[in-house]
Amino acid sequence: ALADDANSMFWNPSGLAFQQNTQAGLTHANWLPEFNADLFYEYLVGTYHVDGVGTFGGNVTFLNLGETEIRDNLGNRLGVTNSFQLAVASSYGVKVSERLGLGTSVRFIYSKLTSGEREGTGSGRASTFATDLSALYRSAPFSLGGSQATFSAGLNIANLGGTLDFNKDEVGKD
Repeated sequence: ALADDANSMFWNPSGLAFQQNTQAGLTHANWLPEFNADLFYEYLVGTYHVDGVGTFGGNVTFLNLGETEIRDNLGNRLGVTNSFQLAVASSYGVKVSERLGLGTSVRFIYSKLTSGEREGTGSGRASTFATDLSALYRSAPFSLGGSQATFSAGLNIANLGGTLDFNKDEVGKD
């Protein structure tokens, strides 16, 4: 309910309804750097406001999960693969009244946990689509303890849609 910049679509896409400018942002975070596992997260985001229509946004999220050893049932090392997750989304937010905004996001999600086919393990890759439906209410300013304040309440029903099924492409099965 507090996000008021381009990053709002990550938390609640209806936050875009209250934005009236163009923004861009980039986030990079090393995960668990003390383990030297090459885990990191990147998030690229941008918004564009169209008067009388609303605010459009898009983002790309990339999570590098580092290297994973592949072993057979006997523990023999079969190789190493790089694993990652990727999501690409477009969002939209619009004011339906002075105090209420509605928003939505549509997202494509791709996950690669391993490479190649291994008997009985599936492809190690999966993808799906998901959507968010959201609302954001912001009150008129009011006096609270001698200061001006506002009240905000948000709702985001996130990731409605399919699931990541890593076994659906398993060789010989459907």
